[in-house]
Amino acid sequence: MAETLKLSVGYQLPERYSIVEVIETYRDAVNEVYFPWFGVPDGRGVSIRYEADQYLMEKELRILRDMGIKLHLLLNANCYGKEALSRDFSESLKSILGYLTENFNLSGITTTSLFAARFCKQNFPALEVRASVNMNIASPRAMAYVGDYFDGFYVSRALNRDIEAVKKLRLPGKKLYLLANSGCLANCPAHTFHDNLVSHEAEIDHEKSCWNFQGICWERYGKRANREEILADSTWIRPEEIDRYEGVVDGIKVASRTNPNFGTIIKSYAERSFEGNMLSLCEPDFSKLIRLDNKSFPENWMEYAAAPGTKEYESILKAVMR
Repeated sequence: MAETLKLSVGYQLPERYSIVEVIETYRDAVNEVYFPWFGVPDGRGVSIRYEADQYLMEKELRILRDMGIKLHLLLNANCYGKEALSRDFSESLKSILGYLTENFNLSGITTTSLFAARFCKQNFPALEVRASVNMNIASPRAMAYVGDYFDGFYVSRALNRDIEAVKKLRLPGKKLYLLANSGCLANCPAHTFHDNLVSHEAEIDHEKSCWNFQGICWERYGKRANREEILADSTWIRPEEIDRYEGVVDGIKVASRTNPNFGTIIKSYAERSFEGNMLSLCEPDFSKLIRLDNKSFPENWMEYAAAPGTKEYESILKAVMR
């Protein structure tokens, strides 16, 4: 395990920020970039849709590779439809993984697909295969069930703030990771439904859809009466608290593929400090609905975050919500 926890950063096409420039600035804090692939569904739908975007991404990945940054492929869609167990999907995996291994020194994949995990273990054994956070793994027993498929596991978001529970997840020979800044609801009952929609996003004709579903999180916080539950509902870890997980996990993943505050996210988690609305660092980002002053949190706030109605919780909420 590294002496200092390093960040795994999600690739974002250069618009406001260049990922290469940001990582050059915070090179000591970042050791990995995870990325999608052209035309392949992932946890954000098909996030690389155009050949021009693919070309640009590959150009930047080569620069990152030459900087010594590990490159990690996302195959974390919740559903691959009729292709899920197909020979065509197998051939596609063979082509993509072969190309990336040969040309980009690919270090591993993160997936929800046991098929993809099994294929990778059998055909590209040098790659590290991680179980996606979307598998909601929250116990050593669950890890053991699929231990033959995976070398590492992302911990269920719901356990993020329970360090003692995370410590108990460690299995011999397996690595452990956290997603630090998810804006998703803890134990969200609609997560599977939503993830399946995202997986089929390219197939869905939104003009003919009769429901513009964005997630029950947006519905929940759209009602002002629910906003005071934000601390108990959330799973994010503040940048100031990352070092608490030193020796507990092997790496910290930060969601940064869609948030326009990409540079601020990396800076904040790299420097372990942020001044502003904590929710602006998350994906999804509810900062337009709710403001939580990050610097107003007390050091021990996680002890009370999941205890709404207590005197301590109400005191913290009053201090941070502006």
